Amino acid sequence: YLPLKQDQTLLDVWVQHCHTLLGSENVHFSGHNGASTDMGDITHLIPGIHPFIGGFQGTLHSSNFKVIDEDMAYILPAKLYALTAIDLLADGARLARKITQEFKPALKKDRYNTTPKARSINIPKITGCFLMLYSPFCCGLIFTSASA
Repeated sequence: YLPLKQDQTLLDVWVQHCHTLLGSENVHFSGHNGASTDMGDITHLIPGIHPFIGGFQGTLHSSNFKVIDEDMAYILPAKLYALTAIDLLADGARLARKITQEFKPALKKDRYNTTPKARSINIPKITGCFLMLYSPFCCGLIFTSASA
């Protein structure tokens, strides 16, 4: 997978809501951690973010991984998504349009599709705001337009 390339404007909106709901002392950035995800590939093509949410303990993808705070793991991400979606779509989707217009893809779809891994992936033209929850602890937010 390619390295994660988060959209700063989209991340700023998400982080602002994290500060509001959690308090600034509870918002932390871990930086690059060596994990790999297809969100890296996606964020080279369209704007997106991949924030992590707490409420769990144990090692990711292991038998000792468990949810210890259901509100933090399930309810908080839903609130953050809702607040972020409202900001993106308010005022005729002004912020969403700004993000998609200013986004400079690191790869174009045709170049990405030439990699051996990507040849089997169909990347359709998509419109809309997509909020994807991967699991209780991490989530990805992608915004794309028909021009992506």
